[in-house]
Amino acid sequence: MPILKIEAEFGGSRADLCKAAEELLKAFGQNTFENLTSRNPLTVQIVTNDHETLLELPVRELGISPRVRNLLSRVGIEKVGEVTEKHRYELREIPNFGKGCLQELEAALEAHGLSIRQ
Repeated sequence: MPILKIEAEFGGSRADLCKAAEELLKAFGQNTFENLTSRNPLTVQIVTNDHETLLELPVRELGISPRVRNLLSRVGIEKVGEVTEKHRYELREIPNFGKGCLQELEAALEAHGLSIRQ
């Protein structure tokens, strides 16, 4: 699958960023995010170098699996910053959150220059 990587600085709100992303999709022949299909996949990932902004993003922006995302959500962890405040043992205490989930989460955080408490 071809990959298009665009790096840009953006100082607007998240809503403005989403609107800009939709305009980009239209430029590539897509009407909305909802019109993307498995035959024509496109992944939009928000990347930021601003540490504070990154910590405020929803955990879904980490690109983690629905399983890990749902397990975190069940215990009230919704933002990236909430994840980084946890210790490994706290995350392992989440029901059904095993070694594989922890490894996936740590890899996703590491890709953004973050980690959980040791």
